[in-house]
Amino acid sequence: TKRTQANKGRCFKCRSRVPLVKQTTNKCRCEHVFCDTHRFPDQHNCEFDFMTRDRKDLEKRNPKINDHPKGGRSFTRID
Repeated sequence: TKRTQANKGRCFKCRSRVPLVKQTTNKCRCEHVFCDTHRFPDQHNCEFDFMTRDRKDLEKRNPKINDHPKGGRSFTRID
């Protein structure tokens, strides 16, 4: 179950006050706002799956050109 953040003016982890300017810059991909000490994913036990996002991004940037391998045994013999 994913908890929602009711008060965006406080850090989701330690409940310290977060200024209005930092509320936009310290917003994580898990849609929570954190203070300066907890803004990195490893500091607040982020539930966002970065590996899956990166794999999808790589698949999108590097499409497969063709299904057949180049070189050996991919050619048909002409008699």
